[in-house]
Amino acid sequence: MRQLSELDASFLYLESETTPMHIGGVYLFDASTLDKPLAFSTFVAYLRSRLHVVPLFRQKLKEIPYAWADHTG
Repeated sequence: MRQLSELDASFLYLESETTPMHIGGVYLFDASTLDKPLAFSTFVAYLRSRLHVVPLFRQKLKEIPYAWADHTG
C-alpha cells in the first residue's frame, strides 16, 4: 500500500458532480487483417488475460484515517 501523490489526491478531492476530474482515452484498433469481426467478449477476455502485466490497472482506493492510499488487491 502506498500513499497517493499530491496530484492524484488533488484530482480526488477536487472532483464533484459538476466538475469531473477523471481522464479517459480512446484506442483505435485496425481489424482489417482479421477474417471476421472481433467479438466484444473475445476482446474482454484478452484484456483480462493481460491485466497481470500492468498492476496499476488492478489498484483500488482505500480510505485510511486522515489519508488515502492505493491498494492493490
